Amino acid sequence: MYCALIVDDESIIRRGLRCMIPWASLGFTEVREAASAEAALRVTEETRVDLIITDICMPGMDGLEMTRRLQALQPGIRIVVVTGYDNFQYAQRCCALGVKHLLIKPVDESELTRLIAALVEEMRTEGSRGLREQEARRRAELSQRMLLESLMVSLAKGACSREDLATIQNLSGIEGQEKVCALALRPAIELNAEWRAHRT
Repeated sequence: MYCALIVDDESIIRRGLRCMIPWASLGFTEVREAASAEAALRVTEETRVDLIITDICMPGMDGLEMTRRLQALQPGIRIVVVTGYDNFQYAQRCCALGVKHLLIKPVDESELTRLIAALVEEMRTEGSRGLREQEARRRAELSQRMLLESLMVSLAKGACSREDLATIQNLSGIEGQEKVCALALRPAIELNAEWRAHRT
């Protein structure tokens, strides 16, 4: 369901993080690795990544600059910063970037597992809320479309009030100075014998 990306220039760290966490039981179907921030950015361009665990100090672009760029591209991405440097300046920079999770190496396995589980729960909650909001928007759009169609039928029959016209204008985006008319057409398909035979 989810995809994680481990970013560290030390391969032993990447392998350790991959092996110590029960990724599958936490809901991750894919765990990818990147040896640099630049490589991580390329991965996120070709794959949807839900969670990133990244070192700070790496050759070339550091983990914090990568974090800044990723948050601009994918605002909802979860990022856990891991560093071997117990430096208050790093914590300050992480807070300034909105990163909530900074762990010091060596990482405690149970602590990291609990953190990832909590982040997964956050993602599941947001996903459920997003689905509910999407369904509510779909229903509202369908309701508005059905109302517009009903009002257009009334307009075609000449039974449309001034309030109905105002509603038609609001739902269809027609501006006030434009005139509204409706034409009821019988589909040409009704002239087809096969259609008439199965119209019920």
